[in-house]
Order: sequence, then C-alpha cells, then structure tokens
Amino acid sequence: MPIVTVCNHKGGCGKTTTTLNLASLMARFLMYLHKQEPTNTHPPRILLVDMDPQAGSNYCLRNKGEAPIKHTLDQLLMVKPSGAVPLLPSVMPSTWEFIDYIPTSEEGMVDANVNMTSRHANPTKVLDSLLRPLNSTYDFIFVDSGPSRGSFMWNVLYCGDMIIIPSIMEASNVKGARETILNIEYLAKVEGRKPYFVGLLPTVFRKFRKIDDHPLKGSHEEYAQKVETAFKEYGVKMLHPIRESMDSQQAYGKKVSIQEHNPKAGVLSDYSDLVEELYNGEKNHRATN
Repeated sequence: MPIVTVCNHKGGCGKTTTTLNLASLMARFLMYLHKQEPTNTHPPRILLVDMDPQAGSNYCLRNKGEAPIKHTLDQLLMVKPSGAVPLLPSVMPSTWEFIDYIPTSEEGMVDANVNMTSRHANPTKVLDSLLRPLNSTYDFIFVDSGPSRGSFMWNVLYCGDMIIIPSIMEASNVKGARETILNIEYLAKVEGRKPYFVGLLPTVFRKFRKIDDHPLKGSHEEYAQKVETAFKEYGVKMLHPIRESMDSQQAYGKKVSIQEHNPKAGVLSDYSDLVEELYNGEKNHRATN
C-alpha cells in the first residue's frame, strides 16, 4: 500500500483537484484490472486523507447521512502517544465509489497544526503512525494538503512514499515547489526518510500561454523545460502536464469527479496517464524491494 501525498507550499496550484481525481481514476483503473482478473484481485479500496484545515477534499466526499464517528482526524493527531488510538474505526465511506475518507473539524485541524509540536516527542511522524497500520486494508492512500508550512507539512512529506508536487508554470508556484523539494531533501538527511517517487506536475497548463512574471519569460512549455533542467539535480521527475480545463472547476462545484461530470473531458487523459505512472511506479518498487 503506497501513500501518495500531494503537496506544494504554494496555495492555488491544484492540490485538491489533483488528489480527488487521482483517487477517483485510480479506483476506476483498479476496478478495470479486477474485472480482467477477478480471481487474483479484489475490488479497489482507496482512502483519501484531507490534511488541509479548509477540507476541500472532504467537502466533495462528505456523506451527509453518515453515522456518528468515533474520532475526527484532528483528534487522532493529538492522541499521545501517536497511533495509540487506531484510525480505521473512524474511517467513513464517501459519496464517491470505492473511496473512503476520515472526517475533520476545521477548528480542530487548525489547533492540531499549531500544537502537535509541543504534544509529541516526534511530531513529524504522527500521521505516518496512523496510516501505516492500514497497509493491508487499502490499495492506495492519497493525502491532500494545504499550503501550511507547519507540523502538517512535515507530516505529509514524511509519510509520503510517492510525492506529487502540483505547480502552475509561474514563478511563485515554482518557488513553492522548490521549497517543498528542499524540505523533502531535509527529511532524507535528518530522518532518513526518502520517498521512492517525486514528481513535479504542471497544472492549469496551456502549452503556448505566455508568462511575464519571471526573468525566464516564455510559454508554459518553455518554462516547464527550464524548470525540469533546474530540478534534475534533486531527482525530481517532470510529469505529463494537466491541461487547463473548465471541467475541473465545474466538477468540483458539483462535488463530483471529472469522470462523472464529463466522461469525454480531455483533461481525463492527463490524469489517467499519471494514474498509470503511479501504479507502474509502485509495481516496479515492489518488484525490486
């Protein structure tokens, strides 16, 4: 079970849209594989964890008729010692097929992000201690994140086996992406924790759109090529871009996946390519470790 985290210190770069639609299309892809080999596989089991206090992902997934829960995620993040209360009993089925989620409280998440540092001996590992016991329960766990640079950021980066860094090909977004990459490198040195897959994902991408807010002026495509060269030293892979699409915004407004909103949306092929890359990356990792 890989944990796929979606993170960029800059807000407004498409983290929530990316997380939701990767989870949805991964479930669809795994269901396709299950139908091909029903005796050797099982129906997909996906968990989406929303670490953004504003809960953009949970906004779409929340089941209004849900039964009372044992604990919200923010409560579990504050339990001492970390992981002492298991997360699974608090997981709920969402309104999206094959995807579970865990409810959060906005006020509680803000409080946890501030106070986890003083609450735990090693506050960076709290989320990981909650998710690792689910290794045999889910096929993939996707973690959405906010633009926070506090405890939540370090938890999201530490638990990620595969890290996707969405970024609009503009200076402020790429700066946030670079800070995220440097923090991944820092965790590798200090905690010995290194993800086996890190990818930079250009979002809201228009191949020939001109940008004017950076000395490296040019189109999105030209800027992406320069960014790819600059980030090569960190072992970061430049992923296939996610094109700009009104379908993304419209689907989110309806609290549904892009696939459900418009099965013919061109942007679906971009997300589908990334889903297959994640699946094959995990498969290759298992084969060599």
